[in-house]
Amino acid sequence: MAVQGGQAVHLAEDEERRRIEDAEWAQHDPQVEESYGGWWVVPFERTIVAHGANPAAVLKEAARLTQRSPEELVACAIPHPDNWLADA
Repeated sequence: MAVQGGQAVHLAEDEERRRIEDAEWAQHDPQVEESYGGWWVVPFERTIVAHGANPAAVLKEAARLTQRSPEELVACAIPHPDNWLADA
């Protein structure tokens, strides 16, 4: 049983790592910024599967499209390219 529990932890860690990698990709990819700047997006496997102004609605749509629960996905705010000085 302990081995199975360890496998579940390993799978959870892999899923978390995938979410982090997808989020980092979405937030740093120039094409994503150009196409989705100013919107919330849900990246999944290096693809934007949903976008919009409301993060909860975007997650819900992404969950429907990917057949995953919203908790398995991540929503990212993509800064608008014209606002790059706003945080300076």
